[in-house]
Amino acid sequence: MFRAVFGDPELIGERDVAMVDMIATTERMANFAMENTDLCRIWMLQILGLPDPSQDPFWREYAGHLAVEAIDDKAMREFIPWRRDYYSKFKKLPKNAKLHPTDTTIQ
Repeated sequence: MFRAVFGDPELIGERDVAMVDMIATTERMANFAMENTDLCRIWMLQILGLPDPSQDPFWREYAGHLAVEAIDDKAMREFIPWRRDYYSKFKKLPKNAKLHPTDTTIQ
């Protein structure tokens, strides 16, 4: 997952945060998640079970030291319209993607 979203983990210390394209990063992460739903679900459960989730290499690269619990309803409300807009541009949706998800945990 790390490599699919961020590239070579050996270059972590060499990344210039100001040069990171967050839209492209988010698109790579969304594509990976749609293609690997089971793996991502397992990863999230593992993260939520850690005493300090900010120590996970993927989470640390994506969110720094932002706590998992800091992702609140406001952040999710902003994500839903972005997600709809993003997937509305596809002629064919990726595997498991839906324009209007029925999962109430993300609505």
